[in-house]
Amino acid sequence: MGRRLAHLVAKDTRVSVRNHFFTVALILALLITLVNTFLVPEDISLERRTFILDTTPEQRLQAEFLAGAREWAVIPAASREELETGMLDYRHSVGVIVAPGSTIPEVSLVFQRDENAQVRNLVAADVEAQVRRAYGPAEPEAVVGQVVLRGETAPEKPPFNKLLLPFWLYTLVILGMIGFGAALVFREKEDGTLRAYQVTPGRIWEYLLGKAVSLSLLGVFFAFLLALLNLGLGVNYLHLALITVLGSVFVGLLAITVANFFEDLTQFIYAGLVLEAFLFIPVFTYFFPSFAPAVSQWLPTYHALFAFREIVFPTEGARLIREAVWVLAIANIILLFLGSLAFRKQLERA
Repeated sequence: MGRRLAHLVAKDTRVSVRNHFFTVALILALLITLVNTFLVPEDISLERRTFILDTTPEQRLQAEFLAGAREWAVIPAASREELETGMLDYRHSVGVIVAPGSTIPEVSLVFQRDENAQVRNLVAADVEAQVRRAYGPAEPEAVVGQVVLRGETAPEKPPFNKLLLPFWLYTLVILGMIGFGAALVFREKEDGTLRAYQVTPGRIWEYLLGKAVSLSLLGVFFAFLLALLNLGLGVNYLHLALITVLGSVFVGLLAITVANFFEDLTQFIYAGLVLEAFLFIPVFTYFFPSFAPAVSQWLPTYHALFAFREIVFPTEGARLIREAVWVLAIANIILLFLGSLAFRKQLERA
């Protein structure tokens, strides 16, 4: 069994090389690196929302915020919980909490975890100026405290162009297996290899797994190129390979199983687009965390995307990566079983 599987993997890898799949991966990796380096800006933050909770009777500071010509939206909050909930929905936001004091109110600023000290000091100075305008220069100078919403430390915020790398790894490497997997199936249908395999002792699951593993080798090659060209050696390549293999196997198995129901690539293209659109849903959650429908989080590839982010920008240790490994491994076993049944039934009808 092991020898047959190794033979299938080697055969499909040779087919991938002859069809220039690895060349395509190399060209795409170079293009993405050029786009990330020269076209995508490091920062796209154009506006910042300010959530304010003013519990003083006159609410003079809140009125000053609302009346001022601000570059960002000012949103009054009715409670501390409402303020923090609003901030969690908008990554580029700050909170201002105003409480009654002896002569002037006590002001606390609530920050996200990503701002550096310079940004926080500028915001604090701006709020102090707003207090002086609201309560008059004769009043004592305001003391502005600071609170961090998402943790006590403020790690350096990654540039936006580097933040796109997990997105590229997911959309081009993982979702790219839809096209590569379908191409393998239709090439063998044209050559009659699939019918010839039916009369060999080989099992269907070996056939499917052999193709999926060969696709995962292509995926690892592609992922390593992207990571090396964009981040150098500062990445855990073992974790990157593990998530890439499991994610590529899942999408590859899915694409191969679905492609077998069609005669050629022209018939498959619409089903492939629907499949890719469905698996693209987690990307919206990646860029807009407040958009997290259940269907997105139930997709095994959702865990692959956020595992890529954890690999590129570590924040929570290996928890997300371990979770992704378990989810993808279980999903692959189930999909291999279901795919083998569907593949066998489709071959019997042909």
